[in-house]
Amino acid sequence: MILVTGASGFIGLHLVRALVARGESVRGLARSREKLEAVEAEGAEAFPADVVDAKALARSVRDCRLIFHLAGTYRGSATEMRAAHIGGTRNLLDVSDSGSRVVFASSTSVYGWRGPWPADERTPACPITDYGIAKLAAEQAVLGWDRGETVIIRPTIVYGPGDLAGMLPRAYRLMSRGLRIFPGAGTNRIHLVHVDDLVRGLLIAGERGSGTYVMAGPESSTIGGVFAVLAQGAGLPRPRFGLPVPTTRALAGAAEVMWHLATLTGEPPLTRHSVDILVRDREFTWEKARSELGWIPRIQWQEGVAELGTRLALESKASTHAGSARAGSGFRETIESIRPPAAAEGVRPGDLAKIAGPPIVAACSPGPDWRPYAEDPDEGLGTVYERFPLADILRDSAQATGSTSVLHAPLFGMTGIPGLDCVFLARQGLRVGLLDVDETRLAAVADLWTRLGLAADTYLAPWPDISGWPDLIPAKSYDLVFSFAALWWFADPAEALRIQARWARKGLLVALPNRNVFMALRSRWWDRDMFERLSLEALDLERIKAVARAEGLEAVREGFFDLPPFPDTAFPIRRLLRRNKPEGEAARPAASVPRSFHLPAAGTGDEGFWRWGILPYLTGRDPGLEARCRKLAFLERLAPERLARLLAHHRYVLLAPRG
Repeated sequence: MILVTGASGFIGLHLVRALVARGESVRGLARSREKLEAVEAEGAEAFPADVVDAKALARSVRDCRLIFHLAGTYRGSATEMRAAHIGGTRNLLDVSDSGSRVVFASSTSVYGWRGPWPADERTPACPITDYGIAKLAAEQAVLGWDRGETVIIRPTIVYGPGDLAGMLPRAYRLMSRGLRIFPGAGTNRIHLVHVDDLVRGLLIAGERGSGTYVMAGPESSTIGGVFAVLAQGAGLPRPRFGLPVPTTRALAGAAEVMWHLATLTGEPPLTRHSVDILVRDREFTWEKARSELGWIPRIQWQEGVAELGTRLALESKASTHAGSARAGSGFRETIESIRPPAAAEGVRPGDLAKIAGPPIVAACSPGPDWRPYAEDPDEGLGTVYERFPLADILRDSAQATGSTSVLHAPLFGMTGIPGLDCVFLARQGLRVGLLDVDETRLAAVADLWTRLGLAADTYLAPWPDISGWPDLIPAKSYDLVFSFAALWWFADPAEALRIQARWARKGLLVALPNRNVFMALRSRWWDRDMFERLSLEALDLERIKAVARAEGLEAVREGFFDLPPFPDTAFPIRRLLRRNKPEGEAARPAASVPRSFHLPAAGTGDEGFWRWGILPYLTGRDPGLEARCRKLAFLERLAPERLARLLAHHRYVLLAPRG
C-alpha cells in the first residue's frame, strides 16, 4: 500500500492518478467530503485525516511501505504554516513504520531571493516567507528521521492541468478582467516545472535516490515571456510591464494593512510577496536529479503554458466547476486544433502545542539585506539620523569605561551599510574588531574600512550554531564589546550575550529596538514576516541585566535614543519616487554578489534632502551631514524619559564588571 498525503491537491491528484495507472494500491489522505470523493474518483482508497491529527495519521500509515508527503497549505498565517508543515511532518514521521520510505515534497521557496542563480542542492537555503521557513524546518525533520529511507524533492513553480490557484491561473484571471500592465520590466527569470514532469520525478524518487533533489523544467524564462505565451494561449492581448516596483510594493503593503484592519480572512488581493514573485530572479539546475535519478524534464514551458492558457479560457467560457479539471489523456490532441499559432519566445485548527518551542531560524545569514546599499549608498533619512546619537553613546561608553579597544560583535543588525558604527571610535585612535557570519558581507565591510584609511581586525563566525564562537576570540580581548539590534536574530539571545560578556574586559554595550506602539504596529502589519523569525525576548532589558549579572556585570548606564521628529523609515524616499530601475526590476547576472561598496564622487547628487547616506560624510564629500542631522535632534536633548520611553525607536544599556 502506498500513502499519499495531500492527495486531493493539485499535485496530489496527478500523483494518485499515475500510481493507480501503474496498478498500485493507493491510500489518499483528504479532509473534506468533496476532497475525499475526488480521491475516490481516481481509484484510490480515500482516508479522512488531517496531518495535525496524530491519531488519525497512525491509522492511515498502517501497511504502507511507501509514503508521499505532499500535504500542507501554501497560503495562511505563520501559525498555520508551522502546524501544517512542521507539526504535520513530525506527526507523520512519528507514526510511520520502521523501514518505510518517505518522499517529502518541499519547495524551492527555501532558497528565498538571494541566489546565486542558478541555484542547486548545494546553494545555502535562505527562506524569507512563512511558507519557505516552515518547509525548511520540515526538511530538517525529514533528514533527522533514522527509522527508514527518506528523499526530499524541491520543485520549482508547478503548473499544468488542474492548477487553479497558482501563479499562472491568477495571472490569467487578472488579464481576463482587463489588467494589461504588471510591475517591473518583465526581464527577471523564473523557472517552471510541468506537473507531469514532476509526477514522473516523484515516482522515480519513490524507488531510488536519497538526499535532496531540485526538480525544474528544461529551462527558465523571463516572466514577460511566460505571461505573453499564457495570454496568447488564452486568446488575450499581450500584457505589458513597467509599473514602478517600489510604488507597487507600497500599494501592496497598504492593501495588507487594510485587509488586516478589516479582519478579513484569506489572502489580500495584492501582497508584497506577490509583487516579489513578479519581479525577482530565480533560476535552478536539475543536474543532480538527472545524474542520480535519471530524471529529465520533457515539457518545454512554451508548450505547457500555451496549453494551460487555452484550457483556462475554455473552462472560463464553459463555466465549469473549478475542481472538475482533469488531465485527460486526449486533451492535448483536442486543443491542438483550436490553439493559436505558436507563441513567441519570450490548516484546520489543531493542537498547536505539538510544535511549540524556540522560533525557527533560517539557515542563512541574518540581518537586514545590505546588498542594495553596495550599489546605491542612499540609506534614507531614518537610518542616517540614528547613526549620530548612536555614535555619541559609543563615545561616552568608551570614555566611561576607559576603553581603548572595541569589538563590534556581531556587526549585522542595523539597516543600511553595515559595520560602520565604530568608524568614529577608530578615528579617535581606538583599536576595532569586527565579527560577522557572512563571508561576503565581512569582506565588503573590511574593504570599505581599508578604502576609508582605517584598520580593523576581522573575525568570521559560524551560523546559526554559535557554540564555536568563544574559540574565535580569546577571553577579555577587547575593552568594550558592542552590538546594535543584533541579539534578536539569535535563537538563544542569552547565550550570545554570555559570549559577548566573555570577550569584554571593561564594558558591554547592548543597543536594541525599543518595544513601544511603533514596534507593535510594525510587527502586526508592516514587517510580519521578519518578526516571525526574531527572538523578541532579546528586547527584555530586565532579562538582559539578569544574564549579565550572572556573568559578573551590572548596568552602569542606560537610556533611550533615536527620537526623530519625522516618520522614521529605513527606506530611502527617493527610491520610492524615482522610476529608473527600481530595486529588483532588472535581472542581475548570476555571479553578481557585491563584495564592496560604491564610494560616491563629489557633485553626483549625493547631497540634499532626498538623498541621505553616511559614505559621502565619511569620505569628506558631504561634511554638512552631521550638522543637518543635529538640527533634527532636539527631541534627543529635550524629551523627558517618560516621553522618550514612548517615542524612541531604540534603547541601550552599558554593562560593566562589578566592583
